[in-house]
Amino acid sequence: MKSLTSLFILLLLAVAVLPGASAELAQGLSVVFDPPFPKAGETVTAKAVLTGTDSSLSSFEWYKNGRQELTASGKGKNSFSFKLGTESRTTVDVIVVTPEGSRLSATQATTRERPALVWWADTLAPVWYKGKVSPSPGATVNILAIPGTGFGEKAENLIYSWSVNLEQRPEISGTGRDRFTLKVSLVSDIIQQVTVRISNSAQTIAQEATLLLPTRRPEVLVYKLLPTGGVDFSKMVTLFAGESGGTFDFAAVPFFFRSDQLSLLKYDWRVNNQAVGGTTQKPHIISLKTKSGDASQNNVSVKTSGGGADTQEADFTFTASFR
Repeated sequence: MKSLTSLFILLLLAVAVLPGASAELAQGLSVVFDPPFPKAGETVTAKAVLTGTDSSLSSFEWYKNGRQELTASGKGKNSFSFKLGTESRTTVDVIVVTPEGSRLSATQATTRERPALVWWADTLAPVWYKGKVSPSPGATVNILAIPGTGFGEKAENLIYSWSVNLEQRPEISGTGRDRFTLKVSLVSDIIQQVTVRISNSAQTIAQEATLLLPTRRPEVLVYKLLPTGGVDFSKMVTLFAGESGGTFDFAAVPFFFRSDQLSLLKYDWRVNNQAVGGTTQKPHIISLKTKSGDASQNNVSVKTSGGGADTQEADFTFTASFR
């Protein structure tokens, strides 16, 4: 029992002499901006976050781009507001003298710029397609962050912190890691949120950007072939009317299929629910032959599918009338 008591006393003495065992907090100072990533012309409030002492009894000296803000400085003045100009970078410094006589300083900077997030997916669309080629389920997307001006450092020397769907991704973050490849969900119509925070090595300036990345199902659309052999891409075919006695060709055009699916694509054509093969050399093309005077209305459909474990597929239906 006596030995247990002695051990307890020794533990108390050890705790008493440990660094930081005092109830007094270590004094610290940092600067935060509100809003954290302002735009040009926006009013910004810089606030000094002081720990371990009383802010109301401390004296603050504020500097903006090296010039003291006299009206903003003084006892208990732990914040000041300014309008962000068009300069590439605005630097705020604060010097604090605490009631205990300690002298602390901190620096923070902001820019009017935002990073640009550029992305491209491993899905394909026709060369004439002018829109953004969307990722489809299971596709991979390459994402590149381009820092805005104001850092004064090369892009490869900056720190990139990535998050996907609000989850931090340290394995793809770090110095110079301005790009990564994301495999999107196998579930369609999902929007993924990608955020990058770019900062300098001293952590005194940062920029942030967010990308909302939609996942779109692959599609197949049908277009009329021209007599010259080309395709009329001006509009897809939903209702076609032609004179009986002729041959009419239509092409199925896939959109947003993953690149690994393109060499595997098959086309299942049906007319009035009866299987009809495409042309021998070009299975994505169907020829509808009609007899003179044979009026009819036909339901034409095509189902396009790839292969492998994560097969992608899409279908399209149109009506072809002959008189």
